[in-house]
Amino acid sequence: MLRYPDDIATSFPFASVSGIALVRALWRGGEMLKMTLTCGRATTSGAGAHGVSLVVSGRPGPCTVAIAFGANERGSVSYTLDVQVPPADPAAAAGR
Repeated sequence: MLRYPDDIATSFPFASVSGIALVRALWRGGEMLKMTLTCGRATTSGAGAHGVSLVVSGRPGPCTVAIAFGANERGSVSYTLDVQVPPADPAAAAGR
């Protein structure tokens, strides 16, 4: 939950063994929220009034998704966050 003024942004770390991640955030109410997804040096971001979906393809390892109020947004917003990480390709891991 984001709540103005105390919790206007938050982030969640996770790992991606493939370096690929798909993250969806959904909420009700129409508040503008911003989301940023980073895996390695690959970063993408977006904003929306009811939801945001982002995909990134970077290096395997640590990733972070951050979600925050947009400019001039106030109040509190409950959201759901769905993180999907495909498994590593066994052939690629074996160097084939």
